[in-house]
Amino acid sequence: MPSDYELAEAQVIAAGRALELALESGDEFEVQLAAGELLRVGSAREARQPGVAGFHAEDVDAEQIDPDVELENILSELEIGHTLVAAGAVVGEPQTSVTPAEEQPTALGDVLDQLEADRRRRLVGPQSTAGFGPTAEPDAPPLGTFRNRMDTCLDQIVTGTKGVAADAVHGLGALPAAIVQPWLAAAGSLVGDIPKVGALAALGLRAIRRALNALLSLVPASWRAKVAELATTWWGEKGLPGIIERILGVEEVRTRADEVLADEPDPQRLRTGAESLQDLTGRHTRSTGIIRKVLKVLTALVGPLAASFAAAAPWLYAAAAAGYGAAVSTSLWIGRDVLDTGAGWERVAGVQVVLAGLTP
Repeated sequence: MPSDYELAEAQVIAAGRALELALESGDEFEVQLAAGELLRVGSAREARQPGVAGFHAEDVDAEQIDPDVELENILSELEIGHTLVAAGAVVGEPQTSVTPAEEQPTALGDVLDQLEADRRRRLVGPQSTAGFGPTAEPDAPPLGTFRNRMDTCLDQIVTGTKGVAADAVHGLGALPAAIVQPWLAAAGSLVGDIPKVGALAALGLRAIRRALNALLSLVPASWRAKVAELATTWWGEKGLPGIIERILGVEEVRTRADEVLADEPDPQRLRTGAESLQDLTGRHTRSTGIIRKVLKVLTALVGPLAASFAAAAPWLYAAAAAGYGAAVSTSLWIGRDVLDTGAGWERVAGVQVVLAGLTP
């Protein structure tokens, strides 16, 4: 059964599609009616308690949060915010530039298409991890299968994290330097008050703020404290992808794996461990995939949409910068958690736990 949040998400999509149709008709009265309905639906959704976005309640132990579920909630809230801000732009709310009439339905429809596509994916649920890594033949040597799965898992963690980092660096590079430099000194800070804009856009900006603050809060406070220092180094050297492996601690894990496998562990333990590694590979692939979707939405927000909101553009730029940094720190933390190289909160029985299970 869909959750209250999923039902409210569906209502936003339906109201958004109605507005898209009204824009296509060119009937100003119908446009205003549809915009008013979207505003009503969005406001009712925001007023729902507890936690409009389905995020964890404040009294929930943060160490017990499932990061994959939280990332899906964050992506959904960010896309809903994008939809509402885009709607405010196309109906010509205060503080916006005029969107040509022929472009209005497409400008909103493209955003709704992405929201609907990700909603369908979420409702289907996580896909099987089959296909992540080589499939072992029934008579394949357990030791060789384990080594292959280990290599695949470590390669995915490095490649996936580097992909997030490269996307974030690209996004930061497209922002005005006057926005990026102050952010480097305050990376990890929560996103602040929204600017004065129209009602639909304000709903959207608040949703974006909720999503980004949830993303920032997903990692431990001790890890967030390192973000500003790391961000300054990354930006100054323009070498973030090059230091990913060192930050993740991959070589530490490779060394430990070689030590354990040198003793040729029990074949059944190797088979069980290989299955666990395949699950970890699939989990990490999904996590980094969601984070990269978050970055894609942020890039759209600071593109043509920011140009439509002169008053909101500085806020959108600063929020996007915070989001880019949060995405990188989160992906690094998730990678370290899967590797068991020190993530602060260990939510996943990771690679080193698997290695420990190979010995009696």
